[in-house]
Amino acid sequence: KLSALVADALAENPVLTAAEARIRHAAARARAAGADLLPHLGARAVAGRTEDVTPPIPLPPPVVLPDTVKEDRYGVSLNLSWEADLWGRIRAGKSAALADWQATRADYYGAALSLAAQTAKAYFAAVEGREQLEVAKANLKSAESLAESIGERFKSGLRSALDVRFAASEVADARAGVAVRRRALDAALRQLETLCVRYPAGRIPTAGTLPELPGPVPAGIPAEVLARRPDLAALERRVAAALKRTDEARASLYPRIALTTTRGLASTEMQDLFDGNFGVWSLLANVTAPIFTGGRLRAGVAAGEAGREEAVAAFGDAVLRAFREVETSLAAERYLGEQETAARRLVREAKGVLDLSEDRYLSGLEDILSVLEARRRYFTARSALLRVHRLRLETRVDVHLALGGGFRREGVGRKAAKEAR
Repeated sequence: KLSALVADALAENPVLTAAEARIRHAAARARAAGADLLPHLGARAVAGRTEDVTPPIPLPPPVVLPDTVKEDRYGVSLNLSWEADLWGRIRAGKSAALADWQATRADYYGAALSLAAQTAKAYFAAVEGREQLEVAKANLKSAESLAESIGERFKSGLRSALDVRFAASEVADARAGVAVRRRALDAALRQLETLCVRYPAGRIPTAGTLPELPGPVPAGIPAEVLARRPDLAALERRVAAALKRTDEARASLYPRIALTTTRGLASTEMQDLFDGNFGVWSLLANVTAPIFTGGRLRAGVAAGEAGREEAVAAFGDAVLRAFREVETSLAAERYLGEQETAARRLVREAKGVLDLSEDRYLSGLEDILSVLEARRRYFTARSALLRVHRLRLETRVDVHLALGGGFRREGVGRKAAKEAR
């Protein structure tokens, strides 16, 4: 059931839909950034009329010059332009945009892992909520049985009215506990339904009991598995993008060389336009060099260098945080394992104390307060055991997340890191 719910969350969740849209946006930007490496071809068509006015010139007759000259002009041409990327400015911009696209892909896989983890944790919370509700119901049933027994003994004159009052208050407290557990289960179910993109009606089916851990974390996990973490892969790609943007800014300081050629037809008569005798062509080369830009280009270089330092620092911080998450989750699993072992023993001992106290109370050797305290300890211990077991499951999920998807080198995280590089 958990696997099916995680599949639903990954297929329909709007968080991943937005992340996928960011991938397409970054891919389009990368294609646009590399377009300047190729020649640009454009078509042009013109049609116009010109009129020149000439001043009168005194000439002997019969020579007469017209005062105005009118001329129609038609033309079609293909224009080809290309910039020689001598200093690597365009290539650096393309590489930076490509690295940004790779980073967004790693971000997508990171979002998928995070969503799967959230769904698993919400599922465990819902299952624990069901079990906690069953414990609360068992507590209520036990309290009602004890109150009924005390009531019968009170009628026989074997117990006091104070004992009846204590038993009745215990029943009321147990009923309140059932209501609290119902509310917690309802909230957990609605949270799980929201993650799975279902209407939060609080009716999603789950297992009746929490699953057992599949086994201990294997020893000797290589440190290089951290390289497949999507967040580290994304940050590494952003470092690469920052480096390329610095190169792009530096290349902007140098001259740009562009070639432009035009080939077409021009004529004063539309019917003669496609006659080969009216062909025209041109070939131009131009060099533009920055002389004074008010410090804009130098500021761009400084901004690129600052962005590179920021990206490198962020990557270093993320690596340190990744090691901390791994160590913290592994230590937490060890400590929670010890805590769960102690909690199971506490449940057994508390049950023995409860049985003994009830027997002694019915024999007249203990008062009602001893029984009520034993009951409270027992059902509190059962509830705490469920909570610790759920925390162990959530910690195992955290271990998988910290390692980028699991204990083996294969997995989603490895795919993200491979594609990012």
